[in-house]
Amino acid sequence: MFQLSTVLPKFRSHWNTLVLIGAWLFSYVGGFLLAPPVGSYDAYERSLARFGQFVMTAFAGLIILVCSRYPRRKDSTRWGITAATGLIVCLSLYAVFVSLSVSYSCNYNNGRIIIGTDADLTRTASEYKRNNPDITNEELVMDFAGEVEAIWTPASMEWRRQKLAALYIFCLPFFALTIMSLVQAFICRTPKKSVDAANSAANDSSPGQDEYRQPSGKK
Repeated sequence: MFQLSTVLPKFRSHWNTLVLIGAWLFSYVGGFLLAPPVGSYDAYERSLARFGQFVMTAFAGLIILVCSRYPRRKDSTRWGITAATGLIVCLSLYAVFVSLSVSYSCNYNNGRIIIGTDADLTRTASEYKRNNPDITNEELVMDFAGEVEAIWTPASMEWRRQKLAALYIFCLPFFALTIMSLVQAFICRTPKKSVDAANSAANDSSPGQDEYRQPSGKK
């Protein structure tokens, strides 16, 4: 019979383990794969980062399930190929993400904000740029005091913002796949005797049950 009181502790234990793995992966990948600039939407940026960590945690759980299915030494080649393929995809996605992040944004106030194209200029900004043909996007944003909605149409900037966010989330599972596949490849290559010896040493270092067993002799 299903009892929530017995299932919930196991669920919490496994989920806490996945959260730790996901946090480790996200902190490592987040060191170079930064969340896309979102202008003044600070809450949206924090939400995007948290959602990215959730995606990595869930994907790490799926990878662990697959790892448990293929733990043998002969599977190391398969995991190595998976890691190499994931690395190629990661490099490609990262190059596209960085390129779009640079072209879709500009520097302002010690940060980067989303901008539009010349075709998306508002009437006021279009006339202002016609009178100043050599002005750069950074200077244009500065002259409008950072009010990008007065320069470009909100719809054009929102489309770019969503495109960068989708690409950012799409990158994260491939980074998790690459890292965990590489680790699994090394684990599969590790001789079983070495693993057993390590487990035996860990068991020997902990107190045995006999040390706590009281004599059952008659008084």
